[in-house]
Amino acid sequence: MRKRNISAALALAAILAGCTSAPVATYFPPSEQLKFQAAANWDVIANDVAKQLASSFKGKPTLPPLFVNQAGKKTEFERAFNNQLITALVAEGFPVHKSLGGALIVDVDTQVVWSSTANPQTEIVITSSVSDSNQFLARMTSVYYFNSSDSTLYRAPAPAPVRTINVIGG
Repeated sequence: MRKRNISAALALAAILAGCTSAPVATYFPPSEQLKFQAAANWDVIANDVAKQLASSFKGKPTLPPLFVNQAGKKTEFERAFNNQLITALVAEGFPVHKSLGGALIVDVDTQVVWSSTANPQTEIVITSSVSDSNQFLARMTSVYYFNSSDSTLYRAPAPAPVRTINVIGG
């Protein structure tokens, strides 16, 4: 009887284990990812974004006027990339306005994914969007590596310290 109980318990455990097994974690297959080495590489990416935008408006009678939103760009990379993108958009034939009136908005969003100290490479996610006030008309996202030693180019500067000075008298 005891053998029967142990056998039944083992069979039940095997059945329950089969029902609750978790999937096995595996890695994604290897893929290539470009790595920034210099500001000249940023220009290559800006040209690629402009070409992709031009192809997304292919078939339209004219390219729409664009306004590249530069508000809130704090890092060296963001400021340089937006300027390079304006140059590339003009080279692709887009009319690029200096103000928003009558133009579609181009926004570039960057997100840095900081690496561990064991990995000298860090990633940056760059998303470029074209929209009107209601919807996205074109959007693309790319991910690149950069050396962590270049992190100051991708990090916003620290805010200036604030000093309080008490004024006495009147």
